[in-house]
Amino acid sequence: MAFIKIDNIYKSYKGLKVLENFTMHIEGKKIIAILGPSGCGKTTLLNILAGIIQPDKGKVIGLENKKISYLFQEPRLIKWKTVWENIDFILKDKMAMKEREKVITKYLKMVNLMEFRNYYPNKLSGGMKQRAAIARAFAYPSDVLLMDEPFKSLDFELKFKLIDCFIKLWEVDKRLVFFVTHDIHAALLLGHDIYVLSEKPTNVKLRMVNEIPHRERSLKNKYILELEKKIIDNFEEITHV
Repeated sequence: MAFIKIDNIYKSYKGLKVLENFTMHIEGKKIIAILGPSGCGKTTLLNILAGIIQPDKGKVIGLENKKISYLFQEPRLIKWKTVWENIDFILKDKMAMKEREKVITKYLKMVNLMEFRNYYPNKLSGGMKQRAAIARAFAYPSDVLLMDEPFKSLDFELKFKLIDCFIKLWEVDKRLVFFVTHDIHAALLLGHDIYVLSEKPTNVKLRMVNEIPHRERSLKNKYILELEKKIIDNFEEITHV
């Protein structure tokens, strides 16, 4: 079982303290929702977890030799490659051609893009591009998936369709997910553990456990509404959008 410890992390940029005494203990394959106001350092935290940048002080324990995939705010599909080729590109060094074909077919079917596999990104809608990006993230054989607000710029209806799409894939192929967001609803629908962050210098102010199975979650559920109220009462700067 995966155990990750983010131990007393500090990070500053040009004298501005971004993360301060930031600590989290994570165990198991689950979705960790990290909820905080825009600009509080959530992306900085993901970049530290990915090894892109190093903390000034403190350490991350348990990610050594772990394979990591990243799902960004924008799909970041290679524009001169088809949907199929975008996924195949990241798998070429990981598995043989026949295995790649099985994996790509599996995930494209799960996100309802198999019939669009030969389309280039400029022929896809915004939602289709993000579904392709989700399929690519799961197709990569990672231990940990980092998500940097991939539903941020989507309208209400599309956002919830993609959240549902993501849950379907995660239930088939469970892995540890760090999902950063400023959106309470997205955090409540996805997160098993929800960490609410302060403004800069950022640390964990509140941790909540969402015990309801994904398929039973609804924004009208009494338990979900109680969690939502607790967040809003304490952190008014976090939004629903």
